[in-house]
Amino acid sequence: MAEPARGELVEALGIPDEVWCQLGPQAQRIIAEIIPSFVDGFIEASLHYGPNNANVLGPAGQFSDIWRKIGPLRRALWEGESLHRESPEQICLDLIGHLMMTIDMLQQKVDRRGTG
Repeated sequence: MAEPARGELVEALGIPDEVWCQLGPQAQRIIAEIIPSFVDGFIEASLHYGPNNANVLGPAGQFSDIWRKIGPLRRALWEGESLHRESPEQICLDLIGHLMMTIDMLQQKVDRRGTG
């Protein structure tokens, strides 16, 4: 498999060529292809839900969203079940978003039950 192009994100992050070349192909694909795709989807979802929605239920609410997605993901990945609403990839991207929002809430010391 060919080495992925460095891409704009890699350039913006300032990852030197000598470091980029030492990364394995999976790490290169994640940085150059998956992270930019995640960012695009995260922006779209954030615009959809609005600017004041994220902290309403706090980290406890995020846990609920994370937990709700675990069952279908487990069935798809572990049991080989076909999903009807979301693909395993979409679920994983949603989980990353929820985990990132949780990390931000924890760093911002949002009350565990939120601001609502």
